[in-house]
Amino acid sequence: MKIILVIGLLFCFNSFLSADYQDIVNDFSSLLDNVRGSPYDESRFDVNLYFSVLTHISMESGYVLDFIYLSSGGDGSPILISREELVDRKIIEQEIVNNYEMDFEKFLEFCSAYTDHVVVEDTVQGYFELVLLIVMGEQFYLSWHGNYNDRRIIAGDQGIDDVLNQEIEFGQEFSDEFIQQAENLDPSPVIQDLGDQVMVKVLTFTKWGGFQTATFLISKKFPHEIQLDGYETVVAYNCGVRF
Repeated sequence: MKIILVIGLLFCFNSFLSADYQDIVNDFSSLLDNVRGSPYDESRFDVNLYFSVLTHISMESGYVLDFIYLSSGGDGSPILISREELVDRKIIEQEIVNNYEMDFEKFLEFCSAYTDHVVVEDTVQGYFELVLLIVMGEQFYLSWHGNYNDRRIIAGDQGIDDVLNQEIEFGQEFSDEFIQQAENLDPSPVIQDLGDQVMVKVLTFTKWGGFQTATFLISKKFPHEIQLDGYETVVAYNCGVRF
């Protein structure tokens, strides 16, 4: 039985193509096209639209995905949160002011806690979609230093081509060596069943680092424990711009 299960998992993992992953990334990114660099709008971007693309993850019953907006001195960026449907977001914002404002470590813990209420389908798509939400889910209403949050997941050859063919609006041009190395990268996500955990390794790109791989360990049991093993640079690049 165990051997059959492993074979089935491997078949399932290999049957989902790199191009399919890139399509998910593209569809997710398109939701952000009109709000990525836009000023904060009181009408508020509905982050629950994410689940129209991320169809293999969902919020725990009784919870919704939401965000609070942090702004100071021209900086601006959102922080995803999960909240009970009947709890007003303003109550959570006041809780932050009361309990986390002077304790940065506790604030970081609070900021990552929204995933405690995200339910992941036990499929390769489910684990990939969770990683996509974590990496790119807070890339809207970005202002000044917030624009450092530009990391995108590259999951197919088209993703690499999009990076290399983009118009460089500011900063360093791509060198010939960088382009050659990038064209030789394999962008296919690696998703492995480790028993109680699933490992998800994805290629990413940021203008302040280049192409980097990110490795996540995600527990299958809900609430899902998530560990990021860090980013490893595979083709370095820095646009040289400082905000």
